[in-house]
Amino acid sequence: MNIVHRPMSVAFAILVAILTMVFYPGEASADACTPFTAEELCVAAPAGAPADHCQELASYLLDFQQTACGIGIANPGYYPNYAAHLTLASSNMGPDLLAEWNMQNVEMELDSLTEMGVNTIAINIAYPLLTPAFHTYLNSQNSNYDKTVADYIDFYAEVIARTRARGLAVHIEHGIIFGDFAVVDPRFYFDTIRVFGPTVARQRHNQERAQESYLILTQLAPDYLTLLEEPGTLNAAFGLIDGEVLGTPVQWRDYLVSAIGLYPSHDTMLGAGAGTWDTEEYMNLFAPMPQLDYIDFHIYPATNDHQNYFETVLAWTDLVRSHDPNKLVTIGPSWMYKATAGELGTYPVISPEVLSRDVYSYWEPLDQKFLELFSHVSRAKGLTTFTPWGTWYLFSYLNYGDAILMTPANRILSNQLAAYDNMRNGIMTGTGQTYENIATATNILVVTGVTPDHGPQSGPGANQVVTITGKNFLPGSITVVKFGNMTATDGVVVDSSTITAVSPAGSGTVGVTIESPDGRTRTKPNAYVYDPPPTITSISSNSGPETGGRWVMIEGENFVTGSTDTQVLFGGIPATQVDVYPTAITAYTPPGVGLGTVDVVVTNPDLQTAVLTGGYTFVPPPTVLSVTPDSGSSTGGTQVTISGQGFFAGSSDTRVWFGNLEATDVAVLSDTQIQAVTPMGNGVARVLVLNPDFQTGELLDAFTFVYPPTLLKIVPEAGPLDGGNTVWLGGYGFQPGATVLFGDRPATVESVTPNLITVAAPSGTGQIELEVTNPDGLQGTSPVPYAYSADPPPCIVFFTPTHGPAGGGTTVYIYGQNFVPGSTSTVVRFGTQQATTVTVLTPQWIRMEAPSGTGTVNLTVINPDAQAVVSAGLYTYD
Repeated sequence: MNIVHRPMSVAFAILVAILTMVFYPGEASADACTPFTAEELCVAAPAGAPADHCQELASYLLDFQQTACGIGIANPGYYPNYAAHLTLASSNMGPDLLAEWNMQNVEMELDSLTEMGVNTIAINIAYPLLTPAFHTYLNSQNSNYDKTVADYIDFYAEVIARTRARGLAVHIEHGIIFGDFAVVDPRFYFDTIRVFGPTVARQRHNQERAQESYLILTQLAPDYLTLLEEPGTLNAAFGLIDGEVLGTPVQWRDYLVSAIGLYPSHDTMLGAGAGTWDTEEYMNLFAPMPQLDYIDFHIYPATNDHQNYFETVLAWTDLVRSHDPNKLVTIGPSWMYKATAGELGTYPVISPEVLSRDVYSYWEPLDQKFLELFSHVSRAKGLTTFTPWGTWYLFSYLNYGDAILMTPANRILSNQLAAYDNMRNGIMTGTGQTYENIATATNILVVTGVTPDHGPQSGPGANQVVTITGKNFLPGSITVVKFGNMTATDGVVVDSSTITAVSPAGSGTVGVTIESPDGRTRTKPNAYVYDPPPTITSISSNSGPETGGRWVMIEGENFVTGSTDTQVLFGGIPATQVDVYPTAITAYTPPGVGLGTVDVVVTNPDLQTAVLTGGYTFVPPPTVLSVTPDSGSSTGGTQVTISGQGFFAGSSDTRVWFGNLEATDVAVLSDTQIQAVTPMGNGVARVLVLNPDFQTGELLDAFTFVYPPTLLKIVPEAGPLDGGNTVWLGGYGFQPGATVLFGDRPATVESVTPNLITVAAPSGTGQIELEVTNPDGLQGTSPVPYAYSADPPPCIVFFTPTHGPAGGGTTVYIYGQNFVPGSTSTVVRFGTQQATTVTVLTPQWIRMEAPSGTGTVNLTVINPDAQAVVSAGLYTYD
C-alpha cells in the first residue's frame, strides 16, 4: 500500500461530534454471488462524475466475485465475528480522547454499532500514546500539557467496560500514531530517537512498544490484541534511521518473540499481520510462530500491474494454514478504496484526493457489494473476524454535485458530520443496512429498544409489562430477561423481534439482558431506569385553618416536573391547584374540619408515594367562651379578658372586634386568654376573635356597652340655701340605685328612670356641680352649676293646659319652684300679654287666667323681687 493512504485513513477518526442513535432495520441483502454488471453498480453515477472510474472499480469486483464465489461455502452455518471500528476511540485523537463529551459520544457510537448487530469492537491504540517519555516530551514543548499514561489507560478501561457491558468482544490493534493527522504530533519525538542511530533507536522503539503492549495486555485485557498490523506502514510512519527502515521482516518477527516473552499468563488471543500491500515474507515468518493465535490481514483492495489485492487475501489465508492449519485468520481494516489500478501502481497518489472520493453517494452499490463479497469470503475461508473500515459510510454519503465543490479535507469532514448527524436521527445508508443484514444474519441477538424505558422503583406500578425489540429472538422459547441482575417474570418471546416481560424490582439505571436457551446473550446497557419514589423533606407552612385554602410548599425530591397527574393528599383529602417542580410542589390545602394533625402523601403519576407522617396540622378556629367584665362604657377604654380556646399565644396579628368596631391593645396571653381594650359601642355586642390564620370565633351578646349617666338639664338650676326642694335631673344612662351629689353633699334620691332622676336637694351655698354615679361606677356631671341662693329665682317645670282660645279666659296652672305664695305682685305673661287673676297658691303652683292672644308664646313668671323665668314650653292660641 502506498504509505500516503494510511495517514489519511486515520483522519476520519479525529472527528469530534455529539452522537445519539436509533437504527432502522435494513432490507435483506442480496446473495454475494448473484450475478451483476458494472453498469448496474454505476447506474447512480451522476453527470460529470468520472463514470469510467466507477466502471473500472466495478470490473475489479466482478473479477473478484468470480474468484470468491468459485471457492464455495464449506460450512453454510459458519459466520465470522462481524466487527466495527470505534472511531471515537482512535488514539490519533490524543488528549481529545479524554474530554467528557468524547466519552458521551463513544457511548452513543457503541449503542449504534451494537444495534447494528456487530459482536466485536475494534479499537486502535497507537504507539507512543502509552509511553511515559512521550508525554514528558510533550510537556517539555508545552507546559500546559498535563496528560499521563494513566489518563489514557483509564479512558480505554472505561471504553472496554462499556463495550463488554453490551456483550461485545474487544479487538485492540497496536499501531502507530500518524503525525500528519494527529492531535499530538509524534514525529518530533521520533526525531529524538532516530538520532541515536539504527541499532539504539530500534532497541529504544522496541522496548517502548513492548512496554505499551504489556500495559494493554495486563491493564485492559482485550479479547484480541494485534501486536503488529502493518509493518511497512509502521516503518514509513516512524521514518528511516540513517537510511534504514525501523524493522526488516526478520527484525519484526524477532520483536514479536521478545515482546511476547515478557507477558504473564493471560487469556487474550495474540496476533500479528500485514497489509495486503506488504511482502509475503511476513506471512512466512509470522504464520509458523506458535506464540501467535491468529494472523491479521488489512486490505484496501483493488488491483495493479504487480498485485491483485483481492486475491492476495485468499492466497495468504491458504499460505497461513499451510504453515499451521489451526492458526486463526482475521481481516482487520478493509475497504473499497476509490483508487484506480494505475494510481495504486507506479504513480504517486495524493491521499486527500483519493480518500475524499469515498464520500460520493454513487459509490454506495460498490461498497455494498464489497461487504457482501468479503462476508462471503470470510465464511467460505473460515476467517475469524471481518472488520470493514470506515464506519461513517454506514451512515452517510455526500451528493457528488455538492461535494465536488469542496476541498478534499472539507469533503471528508462534511461526510463525518453528516454521518454522526444521521446517527443521531436514526438514519442509515444502504451500505449500513447491508452490513446490518450481514451481521444479524449470524443469528446474534440484537436488542434495539426497551419500551417503556423507565418505570417505578416501588409501589403498585413497579412490575410493569415491558416490550423488548431486537433481532434473532427464539419464538416460543424460555428466554431469560434480566433487568440488571434481577430476572423479569412472565417473559414471552412473541416473535423473532419482540419479547414481553414484567419488570422486576430494582433501582437506578440498569441494562436489559436477553439470555436465549441456546446460549446466546446480549445486553443493552442503561436501557431501563427505575424511577425513584418521591421523598418529602419539609412543608412550609406546616399548619393552617380547617377551612383549607392555605398555600403550602412541599419540598423534597423525585417529583415529576409539570405533571398534571401528581396527587397530594392531606389526611386523605386531595389538595387543589397542584403545581409540580423537580424538588418542590405547591398546592392549596383542602378543608380538614376536625382532622387535626394529618399525614401528607404525594403520589407520582407512576403511583409511587412519599409520606410525611404528621406533616400538616389543620388548626381549628378559635372559640370565645366568656368576656370579663362583660360590660363597659360605650365610650370604650374598658380592659377586658377574653377566655376561650385556640388562640395563637404571643401572636401580634390576632385581632378582636366588639360589634363592628375593633379593639385595641390586643395581647394574646395564652392559647386560652386574650386581653384587649374595648372600642366605643352601644348596646349588646358580639365579641369576635380573628386568628392570624384568618379563622374566627365569636360569642354573641358577649359584651354590653353601657352609657355613663349623662346630665343634660337641671330643673331648677337654683334652689334655697336650706335645700329640701325637688330637683329634676334630665338626661340618659341613669340606672336604678344611682346616687347624686350636690358638690360633696348627697341628695336624697326620690326616683330614677333611664332619663330622669328626681332628688331632694341638700342644703348648701354658692354654685356647685352635680354628679350622678350609677351602680356600675360610671359617673356624669351637670352641664351647668347648681346655685344656692337666699332668694332663688322662680323655676317653671310645666304648665297645663298648653293651649286655649284666642279670646283668653282659660285657667292655666304653672308648676315649678321658688314662687312666692300669697304674692299679689307676681306677674305672669303669655308672650307680651299679662295674665289676669294670678294666684300664687304654693311655692310650686300658680293659677291664672290666660289673656287673649294669637299664635304660640312662652310663659314668663316674674317674682316680686323681679327675678324671672321663661318657660321652655309654648302655649298655643287656638
